[in-house]
Amino acid sequence: MNKKNKIKLLNLNEINKFLNKNYPNIFLEMRSKQFIESYIVIYAKNLLKESCLLAKHRKSKILQARDLKTILIKNSIKSPDLSYVFEKLTKKNKN
Repeated sequence: MNKKNKIKLLNLNEINKFLNKNYPNIFLEMRSKQFIESYIVIYAKNLLKESCLLAKHRKSKILQARDLKTILIKNSIKSPDLSYVFEKLTKKNKN
């Protein structure tokens, strides 16, 4: 993947902020941070791919929060923060 097409979802500064706030005595080497960054990009691409297939299955051209939520639940990814975000998005769409 060349630099021009590289997706930036989470930069190294954000990883450092998270670590400093939650685990102040832990330090990651640069290669570990780069691995995390790469993993997040791959995960996001796979999540979007599966969610888009689900939207297509619904015969929709619009990817909705419920598509993402369904894939996350299917893959057993549970997060109270994520649930709150999905509830908020779903309520906005209903109004």
